[in-house]
Amino acid sequence: ENRIQGLMAELLTAPAWSEHVAQCITGEFIKRFLDVRQVLLTYLRLCCKQVGEAEDEVVDTNFMKRRRQETRPFVELFKKRGLVPQDLFSRVYSILSEAPAPVGEKQQEALDDFLPGVAEDENGEVDDIEQMLLEGRAKGSFLRNYRRLFQDAWLQLLGLPVSVKQCPQVLQFLPIHVMEHLGQPLMLADFYLRAFDSGFTELSVQSLSGLLLLLTKYGMGDPEMLLSSSNEFYSKLYSLVTPETLRLRKRARFQRLMVAALNSGLLPARFAAAFAKRCMVTAVGCTDPGSTMWLMAVAYGLIQKHHSHCRYLLHKELPAGDAPPVNFATDPFDTDATLPEAVKLVADTSLWELSLLQRHHLPAVVLLTKLFLKPFFHPSARKLDPELFLDQSAEKTYRQALRSGDRQMAKWKARSEKCPMAFKLSDDELAASVAGWAATLSTVQRKIGAES
Repeated sequence: ENRIQGLMAELLTAPAWSEHVAQCITGEFIKRFLDVRQVLLTYLRLCCKQVGEAEDEVVDTNFMKRRRQETRPFVELFKKRGLVPQDLFSRVYSILSEAPAPVGEKQQEALDDFLPGVAEDENGEVDDIEQMLLEGRAKGSFLRNYRRLFQDAWLQLLGLPVSVKQCPQVLQFLPIHVMEHLGQPLMLADFYLRAFDSGFTELSVQSLSGLLLLLTKYGMGDPEMLLSSSNEFYSKLYSLVTPETLRLRKRARFQRLMVAALNSGLLPARFAAAFAKRCMVTAVGCTDPGSTMWLMAVAYGLIQKHHSHCRYLLHKELPAGDAPPVNFATDPFDTDATLPEAVKLVADTSLWELSLLQRHHLPAVVLLTKLFLKPFFHPSARKLDPELFLDQSAEKTYRQALRSGDRQMAKWKARSEKCPMAFKLSDDELAASVAGWAATLSTVQRKIGAES
């Protein structure tokens, strides 16, 4: 064990990281030998824990001194080589990401029912894994403890700072290869929240995807805790509904995430009106026609599904008695407000953005605004699928308008009607005179240039 730990210490603190050596260790030892796998993961967990504790600020000087003495072997070597926690994260991640996943519940039952040392893989076949060091211990004892060791090693690693360049890769890797093998997947929520608060929009979008998975698939438990977590999730989602987010290169990921979250049963009904208003405000500020129509479709679906909480956005009842209606010089809705604040402000506003979008230069946008003017609260009313507008580029919208115009022309021709003109030609004497003067001056300038 000491030799293995010494080898790993030199590998993790080397001035230059050797990916080849790391692949040899994972391929030749971690995947093959049970006991070596346990020793290596235990040491990696200890290294991450020590470096993480060294980064924490501890007020008690005596406690800090005692902790420094405990962590001196690896931490001092790590700092002596001039490395930072982000380097350790990258190096440990390359090893942990190749480590075998723990056995599932069915395989765990097989360990309890059959002889020690016999384990089944996902296909129900007996593993050919071996032991190198501790031959006196049964394989089953290693496999039974591996799930907890696997979880602890990942949690200690994710407690370290991660570089912005590597964070997207980790956020995509965890839900597929790690989350389902953890005994307590909700412990990953802290890492996703830190990624959201990193200040980068793309990381915030990817972190929300993991948070939604944690809430929907692993959020069973205390209802109060689930309610608090869902409120925090939707508050963060609300803050990302901006034109800047919809200009991202991979914005379709966020758009699908938002639709799935708003259609989920976790969405409190009182948030629906605030999200619908936010979508319409953002639609006005978007220059991309596809994003504008997608936001309108999302708002349409929210109002249609939660019409009892959103009806006043389209039709507000007049005050009872002789009280005059309340008029505002400006919209009281603040786009910089948080979701709890927006829920209070949206009660005094309306979807005046529809009147503005009715004058949009694209006929497709104008056509969508007309759907809001019809009674669409009934179950049999027309539904809008936001997925249809994800790839709605300006070129595609232009070609659709041309095809629509051709179909309209064919209908007029079938009825022997003439195509109405959108403009009228007329002669303007002043414009003709200016054009003549410009042509004359241009001719004179060319003659002067030729003579010189």
